[in-house]
Amino acid sequence: MICYKWCFILIGNNKEVNVKLYGRGGQGVVTAANVLVRAVCIAGLWGQAYPFFSAERRGAPVTASVRISRERVRSRYTNVKPDIAIIFDHKLYEILNISQDVRDGGTLIINTQFKIRTSDRYRIFYINANDIVRKLGLFFTGWSLVNMPMLGAFSKVTGLVNVDDLIRSVREYLHGDLLELNVKAIKIAYDEVSEAE
Repeated sequence: MICYKWCFILIGNNKEVNVKLYGRGGQGVVTAANVLVRAVCIAGLWGQAYPFFSAERRGAPVTASVRISRERVRSRYTNVKPDIAIIFDHKLYEILNISQDVRDGGTLIINTQFKIRTSDRYRIFYINANDIVRKLGLFFTGWSLVNMPMLGAFSKVTGLVNVDDLIRSVREYLHGDLLELNVKAIKIAYDEVSEAE
C-alpha cells in the first residue's frame, strides 16, 4: 500500500521535507534534483536543490539534496538527516551506510531487483529502474539513466508532486525521443513501485 504521509505532513504542519538523492556520476542525480524542484514549483510549493560531488569520474558517488516547503526555503545548510532517500544504485545503500543517514520514520526508495530487508525505523519502497531503462534503451555513455524512473517512484510513494507536474518539468529539460522515453519511464515506475514486505 502506497502512503501519502509526506504530503499530509507538509500541507498539514507546514513542515519542510528534506529529500536526498544518492547515485553515481552519470546516472543523472543532479538533473533529477533540478527536475524535482521545478516540478514542486509547478505544483505551487517552494523547493531548493543543491548537489554534492567531488572532481572525480563517472561512477563515483554523487548526492543531491532537495528541500520542499509550503514557504520560501531560506536555509542553506546541508548537514540534515533526510526524511526521504532516493537511492539510484542499491550497492550504495551499504557502501555509504545510508540507513543510518535517514531520519527515524523516514522513507527509502531504492532501485533494486533484490528482496530488501525491512526496518522498523523507516519504510522501504523498491523499483527495478535498471530493468525499465534497459527495456527503453535509456543509456548514456554506458550508464543507465535511472533518474526519471526514480522520480516517478518518488511521485507515487510520497504524493508531494503529482506525475503530471513531474512530466511538465521534464519537458523543460528534455526534447524529442529522449523526452518521450523518459516520460514512459516515469509512468512505468509510477505503476511498478512497491513497498518492501
